[in-house]
Amino acid sequence: MARKKREGLTTYARYKAKMYKVGLGIAGEGKIAEEYANMLTLSRASGYGLYKLAYQEVVPKLQELGISSKLWGLIKAYVNELIHKCQVKKVADPDEIIEKWIETFKTFDPDDHLPEIADTVIRVTRKEVEKPAPKGA
Repeated sequence: MARKKREGLTTYARYKAKMYKVGLGIAGEGKIAEEYANMLTLSRASGYGLYKLAYQEVVPKLQELGISSKLWGLIKAYVNELIHKCQVKKVADPDEIIEKWIETFKTFDPDDHLPEIADTVIRVTRKEVEKPAPKGA
């Protein structure tokens, strides 16, 4: 079983140094790399990524629908795939993902709450995800 990550006094300093090196490799300029490292460190410190934000919105919905907490791991995988393929990569339609997961949940969730969960996820992530820049721009 994997260990839970522990964060110590130097965690953020090491993370910032690592992101500075990554930013320097991408941008090749110190000032831009420093801004890049600062933004990523701040984002990591706040702990709120797109996936985490969406899942936090879904949990109250799961409680409201009366879905057993034993299934929340599966639902988290569903939410992650929905965000990744529909919002971030834009390679699938939410209905395609719902259809794929309905077979998995049929035995666990005969009331078919997946579309409601998808609506919650899409509502939250639509605010967070910007449209990607057109290719060649």
